[in-house]
Amino acid sequence: MNNQERGGLTPEEWKDLQQQIAELFDITIRYTEIVAMESDRIWDKDRPKFVKQRDTNVDAALTAYQKKLKQFEEERSAAYSKNYNKLKADSFDRVAKIEKYVERLAAAVGVNFFVDSDKKK
Repeated sequence: MNNQERGGLTPEEWKDLQQQIAELFDITIRYTEIVAMESDRIWDKDRPKFVKQRDTNVDAALTAYQKKLKQFEEERSAAYSKNYNKLKADSFDRVAKIEKYVERLAAAVGVNFFVDSDKKK
């Protein structure tokens, strides 16, 4: 092991490892957004359609449709938020766990290792 290596990694490799973990946090955000948006698109298939019964006037049918649509959008928004937050928490927990393990390994070989908190969202 050369004098600059600690724990089998050079200072540049430790720096790269920090960057890789920081990028995992960024990727986690993007992945979460993509999955949540795809789930949101599925809701579009179930969007209520305007229907006017023969014995109903247009105003009553429109009022009923707007009520259904409002309820649908509230449910859709709640589902999106729940899905997004669950995915984000799970993914971030995984990356944060890796980060903590690496911090402990680094400390054991005398390396001050931390991921820039600006990268975490």
